[in-house]
Amino acid sequence: MSKTSPSFFSTRQFRYLVSGSFILGINLIVAKIVFSFSEFSETTVGRNLGNLIATEIPILISFPIHKFYTWKEKFDNLFTEFIRYHAVLLSGLILRLFIFLIFDSLGFSFYFSTISGIMVIVLWNFLGFDRYVFTQKQTLSENSVVYADGGAGVEVLETVEEAATYNDYLTSKIIPFLGSRNLEIGAGTGTIANLIFEKGYNVLLSDLSDYNVLRLKLRFSDIPKFLGVEQDFLSIDPQNWDAIYSSNVLEHVPDDWTLIQHGLRILKSGGWFVAVVPATKILYSEFDKKIGHYRRYGWADRKRIESLLVSEFPESKLELWRPFNIVGAIGWFVKMRIFRASNIKVSDALIMDSIIPFLKPLDYIPFGFGQTIIFAIRK
Repeated sequence: MSKTSPSFFSTRQFRYLVSGSFILGINLIVAKIVFSFSEFSETTVGRNLGNLIATEIPILISFPIHKFYTWKEKFDNLFTEFIRYHAVLLSGLILRLFIFLIFDSLGFSFYFSTISGIMVIVLWNFLGFDRYVFTQKQTLSENSVVYADGGAGVEVLETVEEAATYNDYLTSKIIPFLGSRNLEIGAGTGTIANLIFEKGYNVLLSDLSDYNVLRLKLRFSDIPKFLGVEQDFLSIDPQNWDAIYSSNVLEHVPDDWTLIQHGLRILKSGGWFVAVVPATKILYSEFDKKIGHYRRYGWADRKRIESLLVSEFPESKLELWRPFNIVGAIGWFVKMRIFRASNIKVSDALIMDSIIPFLKPLDYIPFGFGQTIIFAIRK
């Protein structure tokens, strides 16, 4: 089994926020001291020089804080990383100005434009530091393909074992619906199942692939919560299941209702059918088609499922339909629709994995669209 995802308070993301708060305090103190001298406050040249000093001193202080505390690195590559550190901060300042000008031109208030710019820069700087400056922790090849044309590679982001934060993020959406007996559709190589076992839930796994069935048996044979693995989900009989769930499976099936229908038949009364699926039809790309996605889910699919429930399972109800991960949706649109990328690399997966802790609060805002949808039907 893979290692359990660490607590947020032990991650570099948390240390980054702590360091950032401390550095902000230093910045304010340095600025106050610098501009207390008349030489830096009475002339244009003096003010510009004062701004330069008030900016550079916190940078000189913040670099070792991030290197040795946030990213826990050693003394190697100091000069190279310091130059890169400056480059990231400079690009961030330019981006912040650009964002401010856009929001300001659209009529948003000064405070909204400023705060929006700051929020983006906090994320931008973290990504720059994590992926470009402090890169010693990376153990995977940047060019390794996670999912390419024809399905080469392991699977998309949610099944990259190293993307522990993202996998835990997806699993946290499913956990509230689980009970004492659970069943997973399309378990793949067991990434999501592994995390659910770690949470203490009993699960029967199913997957059509001969290879995956064998791998799942070998991987979880010594896990007490592992109830076995079946190859054909549609052949599984009612066994008082509390929850039947899947993660990024239904979109690969021409007739997804067949799986939902069978799931509702074998669930116990009051049980849950839960699915995590790719969302937002406008994001559907040639890449989706190449890797076997028949659809990305939208409001029309919600109406379709609700209509079928009324006609075939009137006692059941679609209790939850929630899009999430709006930033992932924007990233997918840019990469897959605009640039027409033909694969997803491990480096792409780990970018999303590294920023998930900062994006979770956005799930509480009802944007109405996202990269992914979770829906839950109660029998």
